[in-house]
Amino acid sequence: MTEVSKFLIEHKLSFIIPWLESILILLVSSVVFINIHRFLWKQLEKVVKKTKITWDDELVDATKNPTRTFFFSLALMVTYRFSPHNIFDKNQIVLVLVKDLLILSIIWTIDRVYRVVMRNSETMHSSGENMRDLLTVIGRIFIFFVAFLVVLDSFGISVTPILASLGVGSVAIALALQDTLSNFFSGVYTLIDKPIRAGDYIKIEGAVEGHVLKIGWRSTRIKLLSDNVVIMPNNKMASAVVTNYDLITHETGVTVAMMVGLETDLSEVERISMEVATEIQNSLEGGVKGAEVAVRFTSLSEFGMNFNVYLRATTVMDQYKLKHEFFKKISERFKKEGIKMPYPHRDIHMVNG
Repeated sequence: MTEVSKFLIEHKLSFIIPWLESILILLVSSVVFINIHRFLWKQLEKVVKKTKITWDDELVDATKNPTRTFFFSLALMVTYRFSPHNIFDKNQIVLVLVKDLLILSIIWTIDRVYRVVMRNSETMHSSGENMRDLLTVIGRIFIFFVAFLVVLDSFGISVTPILASLGVGSVAIALALQDTLSNFFSGVYTLIDKPIRAGDYIKIEGAVEGHVLKIGWRSTRIKLLSDNVVIMPNNKMASAVVTNYDLITHETGVTVAMMVGLETDLSEVERISMEVATEIQNSLEGGVKGAEVAVRFTSLSEFGMNFNVYLRATTVMDQYKLKHEFFKKISERFKKEGIKMPYPHRDIHMVNG
């Protein structure tokens, strides 16, 4: 028996001895496990610094605190196992709390790993920032929900009724929030399938036309040429016919509809139109240099001969500039060459009597 123990017994303080032993065990085990963690982490940091992968450093740094908590939980477990049996009066609550801390430290580590993987995954980057954020939130909710159920189970609370209630509640919520859920899953579909992306220039069934600003969980924001913003629910977006001018390439074909009189020499019209189109295509900023231009006569009308001139713009917005300059130039050339562009008119003959 140590001198300290004799002193405590003599002064009727023997009840402190188990606590001192427990504190000593906790201090020793904590120092041992924390130093083991420190040693392992230093070795791990040396290894990841030698690799060419960038995100493994972030992973090691992100999981440092959760794993330290895990090792401290092991120290608490050792303290509980080797402490005097009468210190906790055979109460299992301390053991449950220690186990919960151990479980939560593991959940915390999994959460950190999941977040790092989602931030650095090439698949998630190709899916877009919105999709990555969405899956990150859903995954973290699932992780912490599992942790919540594990903690409840460790306290002897049955999770079966909770899961059953969630099933019934989910049906009720789904019925009450049909439109909201429809928008949500339509947004998920859009983010996964990527028929449109933020920054794309789109046209929706001839009604809405502009740049996509953001694809959210409930709606998609489209900026019109007038700088106004249209907010369209995702379920309507998913069911609409959408023309995406930027899905494959930013370049776009430009069709300019024209008309000349029936008496006009069409070969001359074709030659002049080709010359003007080629000049505009190659000299104007916004035209695709070297791209082939074409002139095609399409139909006869009661007022003249219809034809189209085909150019190519670098972006859908540049088509307006190309059309503007082409109309100016072709009008000038047609006037110079004596070619008339007809306009709708009717001759009325009056018969006397």
